[in-house]
Amino acid sequence: MSITVQAAGKDLLSKLGIMPGESVSDLAKADVVQALNWALQTMWKAGAEYFTREAIPVTLIAGQSSYALATTTQAVLGPVKTRVGHLLRRVVDFGDVQNFGMLYMGQNIPQMPNGAPLGFHVRDARTDADNPHLVTLFVMPAPDADAVIAHSPLSVDGVKICASYTVADLESTAKIQVAEGYAESLFLPLARMQITRSVLFSQSENLPRILEDAQLAMQTLGLEPAQKPDGGGPKAQ
Repeated sequence: MSITVQAAGKDLLSKLGIMPGESVSDLAKADVVQALNWALQTMWKAGAEYFTREAIPVTLIAGQSSYALATTTQAVLGPVKTRVGHLLRRVVDFGDVQNFGMLYMGQNIPQMPNGAPLGFHVRDARTDADNPHLVTLFVMPAPDADAVIAHSPLSVDGVKICASYTVADLESTAKIQVAEGYAESLFLPLARMQITRSVLFSQSENLPRILEDAQLAMQTLGLEPAQKPDGGGPKAQ
């Protein structure tokens, strides 16, 4: 199940005792946005697989083996396939990229002739302040002109950088950037725990259940146990 930003915001407002149609203060809106972003960032630390996959097109260029992906790309999960559906072999070690022809094409020398892509390698790097994260896709071998015609564009399964919401997004009907099935089990429990940090939170009777659900979510993500955030509403009795 997926959930919209608007629906998630209303869920968190209800934890502050604010029902649909009631006036919402700027403080409540700010606390809701902070909780949404914190939950997303917490999930992101656990791995990109918890976020929505999408097919990223990569246009091949004859003789070119490396392709810088859009700056909005956070990670390549795979698979990578050509326009006609051929799957490319993933190579983890960059050293194997240099020797791909010898390892997988039966060559006696490292140099590969250009041709139809058979493998890919992903390199993540930090660059400058304007673009701190760069994902580069290497294709082996580099395509020749015929391969460009037959196989371009590649379809690269990946995820975008973690979303960051603002108060203006609280009325958005866009889907929260969480993979199918994780909105209810992971995202909302984390966001609900974080909203208890708000000075407007007063539903102490609901706090034990909120923390229990958040604890399960954190365990699933392999993160530190969930605890009641300091400085929020009343502690459980």
